[in-house]
Amino acid sequence: MPHTQDISQAIFSQLNTQQGAAVAHVDGPALILAGAGSGKTRVLTARIMNLLQQGVAPWNILAVTFTNKAAGEMRQRIRSRLGPVASDIWIGTFHSIALRILRIECHHIGYESDFVIYDPADGLKVVTKVLKRLNISAQTMPAKKALGIISSLKNSGYRPDDLESASTLDTTVIAPVFREYQKLMLSFNAMDFDDLLLNLKEILYHSSDVLQKYQQKFRYIHVDEYQDTNQVQFEILHLLAGQHRNLFAVGDDDQSIYRFRGATIENILNFEQHYPNTAIFKLEQNYRSPQSILDCANSIISRNPRRHPKQLFSDLGPGEKIGLKVLPSADDEASFIVGEIQQLLSDGFAPSDIAVLYRTNAQSRLFEALLLRRGIPYRVVGSFEFWKRKEIQDVLAYVSLIANPRDIQAFERVVNYPLRGIGAASVEKIVSLAVDSGRPVLEAAALMAADLRGKARQSIENFLEFLASFQGGQDYLISDMIEEIVRKAGIDKDIRNREDEHQAQSRLENIGELISAATAFEKERPAEQITLSHFLEEINLGIETRQNTQEGVSLLTIHSAKGLEFPVVFLSGLENTLFPSPMSMGNQFAQEEERRLMYVAVTRCQEKLFLTRAQSRTMFGKTTFCGESMFLRDIPQELLHKL
Repeated sequence: MPHTQDISQAIFSQLNTQQGAAVAHVDGPALILAGAGSGKTRVLTARIMNLLQQGVAPWNILAVTFTNKAAGEMRQRIRSRLGPVASDIWIGTFHSIALRILRIECHHIGYESDFVIYDPADGLKVVTKVLKRLNISAQTMPAKKALGIISSLKNSGYRPDDLESASTLDTTVIAPVFREYQKLMLSFNAMDFDDLLLNLKEILYHSSDVLQKYQQKFRYIHVDEYQDTNQVQFEILHLLAGQHRNLFAVGDDDQSIYRFRGATIENILNFEQHYPNTAIFKLEQNYRSPQSILDCANSIISRNPRRHPKQLFSDLGPGEKIGLKVLPSADDEASFIVGEIQQLLSDGFAPSDIAVLYRTNAQSRLFEALLLRRGIPYRVVGSFEFWKRKEIQDVLAYVSLIANPRDIQAFERVVNYPLRGIGAASVEKIVSLAVDSGRPVLEAAALMAADLRGKARQSIENFLEFLASFQGGQDYLISDMIEEIVRKAGIDKDIRNREDEHQAQSRLENIGELISAATAFEKERPAEQITLSHFLEEINLGIETRQNTQEGVSLLTIHSAKGLEFPVVFLSGLENTLFPSPMSMGNQFAQEEERRLMYVAVTRCQEKLFLTRAQSRTMFGKTTFCGESMFLRDIPQELLHKL
């Protein structure tokens, strides 16, 4: 092993002045404001290594991250420099650290040490049992929505008894569900992922002996991405750091973009209030981007009033001006971007060097279609490809069944979606009759209904009447028919009932894009080709032609781009009807988060940045004229090159 002095010199030799000052800090709370691309992982790792060189025992060090990848990278860097000592440091995600402690301490809350971890699918089964026990219908409270509300409540630190005084419909209904769910989980000796954190907090809060034990053990606590902590994570850290107060929090309030997941930006904004005499270190040197991109990012984020001021700078040169292109329509925007991608590829860039970012998942369709048509490999990051998304396949199954009464797969998919009381046994009998007799599945359903009684018969007959009302698609515009299917079948209502607001909005936007795709199909084809069969054939042909690839142009939402970087970034849809999200209008905190999202998007770029917007965009089949995003007005004109 190298000499201690040599190791210390090696640690600090790779750090700039601000990084070195943060790493040299030993005792007392510290807030490291790590701007985008400023080397925060290097600082966290170096700080831990410096503590070890100062004589701190490895088992007295805790480092908490948000991903297993980040934890593994940190552990590997320490191991490569200092050897096996890295194995004695507690490094892991919030959940893995909580699990490790709970295996030892769970008896304090009535659990056995061999408790099992339930994933969301397991949790959904438990909630379904609970709703059945309590005679709560799926219409009143769908199981998936109930589980989502319970998860949100847990992340905010609530237990079932905390909801007694609640008066809103959701919490009035959810309180007994929440209580019964927790009761069943305990009887199963099971915890879900949210329980890991909430139960750890409960033990630390109520057992002074356990709290003192881990306060003594974890003399130095590090946390990465502090801006993304929720209320329970904050309380766990606050309890553990209560004795020694050596909390080393690394984060960037300007990159706090997960409020919809429960992240609480106030944790980082109010850090000095929670920890008086905090040492603050600002990491402002960016190692990713040239100055032109950083000036753009600085000018955008500086408009947010609630933040720790930072000014990113770079030694990578002034960089190119940022390309700005205004196009007549969203189709023209997609065509421009794909054309530029073709030129970049011919200039020597690899497809994996290029990313197209957008605000909503629904925007991916146009890019997917054009990249596929021009033979450019691509991958959709963090989501399914457009045509494979559940809500799209559900609606298309209705369309297919209207066009083809023999489509058994489509029938099985939607005969009881949304729920209409047609059981699996009835569906199986109908399908068996269709297969054995060679009849169309809808004809088999009609024959089977005649032999049934009561609700099952009525439900099947209503379903068949609904499909028949579209007359095989005759005398219907496809776009109008899709819109009517969604409304009359209750798909839109089901999505709103089952999903949280954020997810429901995304799914409905995808359906809106499907309607827009049908509208475009109708405009582009001769009258004789505007049929359901032609429409479905084009979609299926595109899905079959698409080759799965791990390499290619990255298509992703800005949220999915967090933590990634690309030599070339196209940031699309910079319109006042799209980004910032219209849902943020009139809400200061939501608009601040949208601005942080824009900042994250810009700082993903390493070399070339293109900003695009459309003057009109077709949404839900209706063309809307769009003004420019307010974010474009934040960028100094001298940074832009209008294309």
